[in-house]
Amino acid sequence: VIKKEIVFSGDVLNTTARIQSACKVCDMELLVSNDLFSLLQPGDQYDSTEIGHCKLRGKDTKIALSTAVQRRPA
Repeated sequence: VIKKEIVFSGDVLNTTARIQSACKVCDMELLVSNDLFSLLQPGDQYDSTEIGHCKLRGKDTKIALSTAVQRRPA
């Protein structure tokens, strides 16, 4: 049995925690960085709305964030 483990630490974990905190501030269930959203290639399964560039605590640069909701079948 081969075990694989993905460990996130440092800046990745810090940024994720800051985005999660931004969910509360923006009263959103889901926020995702635009960079990650484009890598996920959600196709037409989700409708996304760009929130804009947000300054996250402890970060020098603003990060572009979006929210997304799953499309309902027609």
